[in-house]
Amino acid sequence: MKFNKSHSLNSREQEKKSNIYVYVELTRLIQKLETDKKKLQLVDLAAYFHLINPKDLSTSLAPDWIAVLNFVGFDSSVRISNAEMMQAPIRERVNRFKQEDFEKLMAMLHDLQSRLEAELNG
Repeated sequence: MKFNKSHSLNSREQEKKSNIYVYVELTRLIQKLETDKKKLQLVDLAAYFHLINPKDLSTSLAPDWIAVLNFVGFDSSVRISNAEMMQAPIRERVNRFKQEDFEKLMAMLHDLQSRLEAELNG
């Protein structure tokens, strides 16, 4: 008896949902940034950009998170074990941020959060 290794899934089944962990961590990041809207705070929260992995998001939301990472100057080649090295690329980019850049980042994060919430509740 032969088994067919390829399964045909409808498009809804093929689209994986994002991990609830991503929603929790994204919400924490937004709350901390809203508490103290300063460049330094964003640099101090650099670990969040390492915690949330695009592969933990659905294929429709991963590009939005990647856009956020690129916007803040995230460098995936930096090891998490060294906090200073982890923060350096983000610090370099964020130091050039104007208020409009911070507002754009917050809008990107809020948009992603609302779409993620809708996906998880859908």
